[in-house]
Amino acid sequence: AVRGVNKRYLWKMLEPKESEYDFSSIKRDLNFLASHDKQLVVFIIDKSFSQFSVLPDYLSEYELKTKRGSCAQRWHPVIMDRLIALGRALAEEFDTHPHFEGVAVQESALSLTTDVLVSNGYTPEKYRDALISILTGMKKNMKQSQVFWYMNFLPQNQSYLRDVAKAIIPYKVIMG
Repeated sequence: AVRGVNKRYLWKMLEPKESEYDFSSIKRDLNFLASHDKQLVVFIIDKSFSQFSVLPDYLSEYELKTKRGSCAQRWHPVIMDRLIALGRALAEEFDTHPHFEGVAVQESALSLTTDVLVSNGYTPEKYRDALISILTGMKKNMKQSQVFWYMNFLPQNQSYLRDVAKAIIPYKVIMG
């Protein structure tokens, strides 16, 4: 009864160097799932609950460390642009694959303290706008496949999640 799997892939494994992609693990997983007539959702990991880095080395200055892990500065234009570029590369490679269901973006909760957020240029407005840009930017490249967003929490203005949801509805981004 299971239609497929939602598998986590560290961003740094998919893009070891800027604009150089390694999708070999996805291809292996798609081959396996195809042999079982199942679908794959590629879950891009840009946040960790352990001390290891999840971002490519070239983006390390945009990874914020905490006692419990790390998180990309999703509101920063560089991170937004690179996530959209990763989504574009995934779409170019897999959008027409019959067992590629789509791409998932991690939950909106950042797990960062207010001090860390503010000292790194965070505002709830920037984050709201970044989420809209990332999700719609990825979906524009996915003609056949889906984009999944797990909404959870938006620091300092939870009501902005409603704004994000309204903005992505016309793109048919799947929310959870």
